[in-house]
Amino acid sequence: MAIAYLGSDGFDNGLIRLASTQITGADASSSAKHTGNYSLRLGYNGEVKYSVTGTPDNLSCSFWVNLNAAWALADNTKISAILSTGEHIGLVWDATNKTFDAYVDDVKVADGTVFLAANEWFQVQFYTIIDNAGSINVKIGGQESIAYSGDTLPDAAAAEVSYLYFCGEGAAIGVYFDDIVWGTGGYLGDCRVEWLAPNADTAVEDWTPSTGVDSYAVVDEIPPNTTDYLYTDLDAQETELELADWDDTDKTPLCVTAWARAYEDVATAESLKVGVDSGGVDDVTEYIMTDNYFYYKHFMSQNPDGPAAWNNASIDALKLRVESVV
Repeated sequence: MAIAYLGSDGFDNGLIRLASTQITGADASSSAKHTGNYSLRLGYNGEVKYSVTGTPDNLSCSFWVNLNAAWALADNTKISAILSTGEHIGLVWDATNKTFDAYVDDVKVADGTVFLAANEWFQVQFYTIIDNAGSINVKIGGQESIAYSGDTLPDAAAAEVSYLYFCGEGAAIGVYFDDIVWGTGGYLGDCRVEWLAPNADTAVEDWTPSTGVDSYAVVDEIPPNTTDYLYTDLDAQETELELADWDDTDKTPLCVTAWARAYEDVATAESLKVGVDSGGVDDVTEYIMTDNYFYYKHFMSQNPDGPAAWNNASIDALKLRVESVV
């Protein structure tokens, strides 16, 4: 089975980019981070869930975790695949043995063997196949901790993964996650997520800055704010922005996601196309907007100019692209 990357999150824009229905008690925190300047903090009963494209029958996730004070709290930290029928298949923190254990819908099926120390960052790879002859496999710091083979499909459940779920139930002080990448087909490896902010204008510049003359300068803030912005009320208006170069030292690029934060100020079902210009090839996803600010994304497992595998040159040549549909 070939590995397919489906999504990622790294929080280094300083804001969580999920719908309100997918977030409870969570924020982007600068208090503890694995890479960059921010991580995901799950507070008391905090949780986030990421939509998984295509409802596959398996799910893989690579992430870094710092349990913080939750290290001593039983059963509070959970990472799981949520099936379309609602069941959870995944990991639950064992505060007695200091391990992540494997669970199939609240029933423990395997003990973890790798001990996690307090207040330290650990890299976790989690891979499960949903089937009556399924499996749950986990590596922590590259060392195998769980290799369970058996039934991972509860009675009346569908072998369809709808969400990747992170929970910090009961952890008032917070559990931290960073560099989250998910996909299918096997272990994803030790992954990082890096944020490239706009840093220059281009010749494609139809949208209007709310202040000044530089388009990039009104959308490059970290964390983002709404005091300045780009706007348009016309159809087929395009703007493209240069991005900061990517440092590929000791790294292999796996996937790219373009993001745009936007809203419509009149309820007329206007749309936004968000994506990239890659070597003259426009690659976008169109979304119907709402009258509240929301993050819209375009995910690319391959360079659309080809298509071809990503490399440093193709990433450095990317331009962030938005287009209005009014």
